[in-house]
Amino acid sequence: MVTRLRRLPAHIVGLWHNDRRRLLHEALLVFLVLGFLIAAERVWADLFYLIILPLALHEGWRRRTSWRWSDPTVHVIIGCGLIVLFALSLAWDESAQATPTLLYRWCWDAFCTCVFVLALADALASSPAYRTWLTKAVIAAASINGLISIIEFLVFAESWGRDPTRLAGWGETRHPILGAVIIGVVVLMAAAQALKTADGRYSVAAGIGLVFIALTGSRGPGLAILVALALLLWGSRPKWLLLAIASAVVGIGFLALIDYALLVRIAGAVLLRGDSHRFIIWQMSWHDISLRPLLGYGPAYRIDRPGEDFPHNLFLSTWLYTGLVGLTLLVAYLAAVLRQALQAPADLDRMLNLAILVHVLISAMTDLGQVIRGPGPMWYIIWLSTLFCAANGNPGRDQPPLLRS
Repeated sequence: MVTRLRRLPAHIVGLWHNDRRRLLHEALLVFLVLGFLIAAERVWADLFYLIILPLALHEGWRRRTSWRWSDPTVHVIIGCGLIVLFALSLAWDESAQATPTLLYRWCWDAFCTCVFVLALADALASSPAYRTWLTKAVIAAASINGLISIIEFLVFAESWGRDPTRLAGWGETRHPILGAVIIGVVVLMAAAQALKTADGRYSVAAGIGLVFIALTGSRGPGLAILVALALLLWGSRPKWLLLAIASAVVGIGFLALIDYALLVRIAGAVLLRGDSHRFIIWQMSWHDISLRPLLGYGPAYRIDRPGEDFPHNLFLSTWLYTGLVGLTLLVAYLAAVLRQALQAPADLDRMLNLAILVHVLISAMTDLGQVIRGPGPMWYIIWLSTLFCAANGNPGRDQPPLLRS
């Protein structure tokens, strides 16, 4: 490890002089890993502004004469089209135009998100190994993230003034729901690696992630990860799925025999939270959508409900902000990603891609909003997840990432 750290500056300088595109890809991997580990959100975002963005712009300018319309795959073109539409909708966004700082902020968010999408898509397409190393890196980082979060929740939550009933995610997001969605994606990656390699470390990583999700008390992501894991096991180890279901039934039955009152209290606590006002929010969102269905209101628009002023649904949000045109682009993007995901060469990889997409889409129905907000959690939830599923390459050992230099 010490030897690698000593060689790191020389490695970076060498890439700067000889292969800045590869330097961008490796720096992007480090950036994604640090998003799980750095608690100061703005510090993590500044890493993108100061390192990733300049490198990406340099490479984009250098390759401008050789770039052709046929280079990007269809899903990348559609995804960037959706981001551009969000930016264009600012032209009729009355809320943003009334506040110039909002207008500049949303333009900047859309620009940065587009750069991130293009850079990550290019990295995944540049080498079959990149998807493999990305998988291993985020599993390791998310496991550390999960342990930090669980320890913080169990030991320091009340003394630090945090909600003692729900775990908040460490790193880039301090939000229980968004943190649970991000960790859920990594749980699926770890579970697939455990099935593929029989390496117990991946099983431990998946277990840490499941404990994390359970402690957040997030019902949407909790349901999503259960359905996605069931799909992954059904497509790869159906006997294991039956065993897991039987074990869950036996466990619940055993708890009912030992302490039925505790089981009732747990169920009551879940039911007591109701629908978290989701049906009211969706009704209000649909009312506003019906008044301007084609082009929407722009990304700065807010529904008239203080504290819950966005639709909490990815599809309704996209329709509200960019109209039916934006919703069509979103559906087309997801369809293109699905088409790519189904072309994975191995059965387990195909099932992993499907499981991740199912997990994200179920979570999207209850909690997600802006696709251009960032650097932030949506970069992991929407763009990293979908681009990962659309990248189909065989594992390799070429281009080892910066972390192993």
